[in-house]
Amino acid sequence: MFFQASAAVSTPGSGKERLYINKCFVTASQDPNSKIKYTVIDNYGCMIDGKVTSYSKFLPADSKEVQKFSVGAFIFKNTALTASQQRLYMHCEISMGPLSPTPTSKACNFNPATKKWEALYGKDCICDCCSSTCSSAKPNGAPKTLISSPSWKVGLSSMDEHVKGDSQMKSSDADTLSLKEPDLAEFKDFQNYWSHD
Repeated sequence: MFFQASAAVSTPGSGKERLYINKCFVTASQDPNSKIKYTVIDNYGCMIDGKVTSYSKFLPADSKEVQKFSVGAFIFKNTALTASQQRLYMHCEISMGPLSPTPTSKACNFNPATKKWEALYGKDCICDCCSSTCSSAKPNGAPKTLISSPSWKVGLSSMDEHVKGDSQMKSSDADTLSLKEPDLAEFKDFQNYWSHD
């Protein structure tokens, strides 16, 4: 599944900042305070779900005010709703920060081959804290905003065990996504399907 977070409005001097995703989590309810949640990004920009699946990663964007990422498709088990009834919501805390990433303004992917964290922008050393806790020396950082996606539904295969991912996220008004297994070349090249700023 593919997502994009973007700054609402460009402001004078905004070219000197970059949009960062501090954390993202998925719920089966529109309420971001729902007890049932699954965290995909945490620790000021560490793609922690990348340790579970190689499909989950930050991706390059053409604009500094946009951050794209992908997440492996999943459903919640042990809920009152059956898989076919579940509607999922992505909630992300975003902020604008410096062009040069820092340990608390970054986009870090986990490389399963090397078992190391790698920065999408900047030097990999800013990701060193992803294995522990990334903390800010300043008590009050940049203003953070929590944004929530429209709902979506994950379609299951006939075996009801294999959730399949699509190579393109439709526009935000799409309620239902049709999901299919991407082939590797298509997955690597999927940003060609996205509209560019």
